[in-house]
Amino acid sequence: LEQRKKPLAVSAVLDVSGSMSGAKLKMAQDSLHFMIDELTARDQLGIISFHTDVLQPLPLTTMDEGGKFAAHMAVEGLRAESCTNLSGGLFAGMAQVQGLPFTPQTVEFNADGSRFAPAFPKPVVFPDVVVNCTWWCTPVRRNGALCHNYGVEFAFRDSRIPLSGITVQCPRKRSGFATQTKPLERGNTLKFLWESVPVKVEDCEVILAFHACFGERPRTMLVTFDKEFKEDKVTLVSNRKPQATPSAGPDRCRAVLLFTDGVANGGITSESGLINALQSKLAEAKDMVIHTFGFGSDHNAGVLQRLAATGDGSYYFIQDVSTMKESFADCLGGLMSTVAQNIVLKIESLPGFAIDRVMSSLPFKKDDASGVYTVKMRDLYSSESRDVLVKMKVAPGSALAVGQRPKIVSFTVQYDSLLSGKTEQAVGVCEVDIAAKKFEGPPNTQVDEQRARILAANALETARKQADSGDVAGARDGLRRMRCALKAEAVATPYVGAVLDDIFGVEQQMDDTQAWVQQGSKAAAQAHMCHQQQRQNYAGDSRDLASYDNEWKGAMRCKARKR
Repeated sequence: LEQRKKPLAVSAVLDVSGSMSGAKLKMAQDSLHFMIDELTARDQLGIISFHTDVLQPLPLTTMDEGGKFAAHMAVEGLRAESCTNLSGGLFAGMAQVQGLPFTPQTVEFNADGSRFAPAFPKPVVFPDVVVNCTWWCTPVRRNGALCHNYGVEFAFRDSRIPLSGITVQCPRKRSGFATQTKPLERGNTLKFLWESVPVKVEDCEVILAFHACFGERPRTMLVTFDKEFKEDKVTLVSNRKPQATPSAGPDRCRAVLLFTDGVANGGITSESGLINALQSKLAEAKDMVIHTFGFGSDHNAGVLQRLAATGDGSYYFIQDVSTMKESFADCLGGLMSTVAQNIVLKIESLPGFAIDRVMSSLPFKKDDASGVYTVKMRDLYSSESRDVLVKMKVAPGSALAVGQRPKIVSFTVQYDSLLSGKTEQAVGVCEVDIAAKKFEGPPNTQVDEQRARILAANALETARKQADSGDVAGARDGLRRMRCALKAEAVATPYVGAVLDDIFGVEQQMDDTQAWVQQGSKAAAQAHMCHQQQRQNYAGDSRDLASYDNEWKGAMRCKARKR
C-alpha cells in the first residue's frame, strides 16, 4: 500500500460559523494538524472554510515540507464567524479537489435588495520569505451604509524575523484605507486589518500582499523591518506571477471531507435542493468521494447522510470533541488504504437457470433485455469485503438429473486497481450438486449473517424516514419488531449480535421526538451507513465492529488517541 499508484487529493471543508467557536474549533484544528502530519509528500491537501462566506485558507497544496508548513499555518488562522453556508463550502471543496480555480463567495445585499459580491485578489506564496498570504474582505453595515472590513495575513517562514518591526504602508491616499497600520501578531503570522472602508473593492487603489492582483491591476507592498534585521528598510516586491493551484490530475484518489455542527442557513438550505445540486455537480465532476462529519446534537443527520451516500462516502456522527480527531483519523486511514475504485459486478444466470432475486444494500439494476444484474461500488479499502446475495431458481423446462453438477450463475467483476495501476477483471462461476432430496442441514452462516445485515440496514433507513415524518413511536416499534425477528431467525453469531446491538442502541434514543432529533436520528444514520456499506464509520471506545475495520483505519485511530 505504501507504493499505491494513486496518491490522495483531499479537500477539508470546515464549518467556521459562530457555533464552532471555542473547544469545537480547537479540536477541529487539532484534527487537521493530525491529518497534515500523516499525509505524504505525494499527497495534496486543500482547505475550504465556510460561514456566511466561503474562503480558501489553503489552495490544493502538495504535502512536502513547505506545503505542510503552509497548511499548519492556514489551520492556525481559522476563526469562527457567523452563519452556515454549507452548500457553498461543499461545492467549493469539490472544485478545489479537482484543481479548479477558487471563486470566493462573499455575498451582501445592497440597499435595493440586489446581491453585492466584491471581487477578491488571489493569495500568493513566496517560499523564500512568506510561506502563506491570505487576503479577505467582509461587507458590513455602518449607519445604514455598505462598508467593508479588509484584512491581510502573512505567515513568515523564518521565525527570526522581528514581527514587531513590520508595518504596512499605502501609497494611495484616496483609497479609503489608513496610510499605515500596525499588525496583530500571532506566532509567525501577522494580520493587518482595515475596518469600515467606505468604498467598493473595484474602486480601491491600495497596497496588497507583496505582489497580488487587485482585479487585473498589479500592486506592491512595502514592508519595513527594524534594524535588528540588518536593513532599515526592505522592499519586498516580486515580479513572479502567482503560482497556479496544482491540478489534482486524473491519477489521484479525490475526497472531500465536510465538517459541520449545525443546519444549513445560508446558500442552499433545503435537503432536496442540496441533493439535487450535488448530483448535478457530481455529474460534471471527476471521480471523487464525499465524507461528512456531523458534530453534536444540532446538525441535520439526514442531510449529511444523504450527501455522503450521494457522494459514495461515509457519514460520521461525532458526539463529543474527544472523538473528533479519531473520526478524521479513521476516515484518513481508509482513504490511504484504498486498493480498488470504480468496481462493477455483473451477475448473469447460465442456461437452465434464472435469477429469482438479488439482495444487496448497494445500488443495483437489472437489464431487462439480457437479465443481467449490475452492482456498482465506488471503492474498496484494504481487507474489506462486499457481499451480495443471489437467489436462483430452475428455469421452466430445464431437465436436471441427480448427480449432475451444473453451472448456474456467473459473476464478473471489473475494477481499477490502485496497486497495479491497471483495470483488472475476474470471473467466477457457481456450481451446485443436484441431490435426490431437499437439503435439511443448518443454514450457511455467512449467508444468514449477510441477510440479517441487509434487512437491518433497510429497517434503519425506513425507521429514519418514518421518524423524520413525525411518527417516532411507529418507527421505534418497527425497529423492535425487526430486531426480534432477526434474533429468532438468524444464526447466533458475534456478527449478528453486533447488528442487533446497533438496532437496539437506536431504539434507546427514540423515546420521544426531542430524543430522536438530538441523538436518535444521528445514531440511525450512522448505523445505517455502516451496515449498508460494510464499512467502519465509528470512533472512540463506545462501539467497534471488527468485521468492518481494517489495519490502516485502526492504526490511524490509535495514533490520534496518543496525540
